[in-house]
Order: sequence, then C-alpha cells, then structure tokens
Amino acid sequence: MNPNARAATLCCLVSALHASAVLGQDTAAVRFHRGQWGADFSVTGGFYGTGLVKFRSPTRAWVLDVFGGFRSVQDSAQFAYHEGATQQVWLEFGSRNYRPLGSRVYRTLTFGVLGSYDHRSDSVSMGATAHTTNWGAGLFADLGAEWMVTPHMSLGATWEVRAQYSHEHSTQSGNALDSDSFELTFDGIGLRGALYF
Repeated sequence: MNPNARAATLCCLVSALHASAVLGQDTAAVRFHRGQWGADFSVTGGFYGTGLVKFRSPTRAWVLDVFGGFRSVQDSAQFAYHEGATQQVWLEFGSRNYRPLGSRVYRTLTFGVLGSYDHRSDSVSMGATAHTTNWGAGLFADLGAEWMVTPHMSLGATWEVRAQYSHEHSTQSGNALDSDSFELTFDGIGLRGALYF
C-alpha cells in the first residue's frame, strides 16, 4: 500500500477513536435494517475504491463497488529512455453477509461478479511504442471485519480473492497480437471504511 495512503488511513482511525471517546458513545449494539443505504471507501493493493451498499435484511446487502488506479514509470540509461503508463478500472457487484461478532463488530463475507479494463502504453527513445488493452470478467470473494465506530460509521479490513478470464490485445510497431488468459489473484490486506444512512 502507498505509504501516504496508509498514513492517512491511520490518522482517520486515530481521529475516529478519539471522537468516540470524547463524545462518550454508548456501547449498545449497532444493527442494520432492511432498506438502509451505505457508502463504502477502500484502499487495496494501491487501488482506491468507492461504492454503494443497500441492505435487503439486517444481515445481508447488495454491494456495488468501482476501483481504479494509475501507475507510471520512467527509466533512463546511457543510450535509451523508457516511459510507461497503466490505467486500470474494475467494477464489482455482489452480495455481502454481515455476521455480528459483538455489539459493534461484524464479520463480512462478500461474493459476486466483476468486470475489468486496463490500458498500458510503453515508449522508448528509439521510437518503438507499444499499447496493450485488457478486458476481463470473473468472480470475486472477500472476507473482512468492520468495527462500528458510531452507528453511522465503520472502519475495518478486508482480504480478497479474484478468479478472472481476460482477453488482451497489444500492438507494437504496426504488429498486433491477441491472447487469452485465466488469473487467480490473492490480494493483500486492504482497508475499508463505510458511512451508513
């Protein structure tokens, strides 16, 4: 995870803990209800995501999330220069189960479908340029835990696995190449926060 993102998240967590203590929040159990809405925000593997949560019962909700990221690289050597950039976005839709582990702690388990798109471009000082576009679709599952800082705000962590089929199209110096692949990806621990209305 980007050090700046980690620092910002830790600052938010400390601020939330302080606010909870100052305001003297009661320890009554926090429970959701049918028809309730929420918005979640997450950081995982250097990507940032946001989405909507719609509860269809006190322990189950529909979830729609979109993630995105941008990476660039520049390298130079004595006789060559390389510059590259990658943009990636993916969408997840699924069902999330909330299991209470205490008055203010939930274990979450989410299953669903995903779609992804990314584009990568590379160029070097000798004039060669390559472009690669990748479309994908598959399934995902994530396991997490959320602590209800207040009845309307939670902080937590998640771990996700994705199984995805991808089609890649690349061009370089006028030549085109298409390929298909299957990926099984295990993410590191991500951070997630949510607001509930």
